[in-house]
Amino acid sequence: MFLFKKNSIKFSKLILSLLLSLLFISNNIFLISSCSNLKTVVASYVKTARIIKKCKIYNRNGHEIYQKRLKKGKIVKIYRTIYIKKNKYYFIGKGRYVEAANIRISGHAFKESSKYPSMGTTLKIINDNANDKKVTKNNEDSISDSQGIINIGKYGNCPMTFDTLTGTLHISSGDDGNKLRGSDDSIASFIYQQRSGVKPSDIKKISIDNLVSLPSNCEAMFANLENLEQITGLSNVDTTDISDLSYMFANDYKLESLDLSTWNMANISADYMFSNDRNLNDLNLRKFDDYYSCKGIFSGVNQVAIKELPSDTRERLENDEEL
Repeated sequence: MFLFKKNSIKFSKLILSLLLSLLFISNNIFLISSCSNLKTVVASYVKTARIIKKCKIYNRNGHEIYQKRLKKGKIVKIYRTIYIKKNKYYFIGKGRYVEAANIRISGHAFKESSKYPSMGTTLKIINDNANDKKVTKNNEDSISDSQGIINIGKYGNCPMTFDTLTGTLHISSGDDGNKLRGSDDSIASFIYQQRSGVKPSDIKKISIDNLVSLPSNCEAMFANLENLEQITGLSNVDTTDISDLSYMFANDYKLESLDLSTWNMANISADYMFSNDRNLNDLNLRKFDDYYSCKGIFSGVNQVAIKELPSDTRERLENDEEL
């Protein structure tokens, strides 16, 4: 009789343990299923992990951040898992991600109260289509870390920053002046040299946020930005010193419009200035008064896009067979 009671107690404990396990699993299944449409899955606990081989650090778009690599054996904290272009990454804080293949997560997990969220406080949807990006209201603070603004450096006196969410390159005047371009480098070349993780092909829009001034030589300054669609704030540009605008916007294949109506363009060279800008549909050149040379200025441009061109300039361009 005693043996029977003892076995019954053991059996009851076993059943209770099984029921608790099933309850835990079902709660987690419900949690995962409710988030099945999300590309980011945030863990309930922060986990520790060990770097198993020297690895690169990336931003949320999968672009390498040029800083010291993480050394083998380093212990890091894992805040969440994210899939970028179907590849698995771990978020380790401060806008930094590492490939999952380079990390071994330990069995230890712990709750942590910090600026980085855990499940139940925030979730973030990340899709390839920018129009599908949505964020819960509790996640706003973490966006600045996981998406963030990348500081590229000063182009002349003018700081450049890049918004990874919108693909916008922001240009503004600096504390020590507002002259663009300290050397003969184009914006595309400058960005390559800065090794910030941003590529010229990432740029979809340029925003000139306040007053900047152009140097005498502007050759190819905005050229070779293959995915650039729009430039705003062109009225903030001082063109007093310009003399050479050759190739300035050349090979910007997706650029749709340019409003240069406030630019004083007189006695300049503008060879191939808009060459191969085949997607242009609105080009305002109201103050293009005179020039020294304009060979191939509209090569590859739809002539219908050229608007507000002064009649004397148009006539000369026609005589030079550039229109």
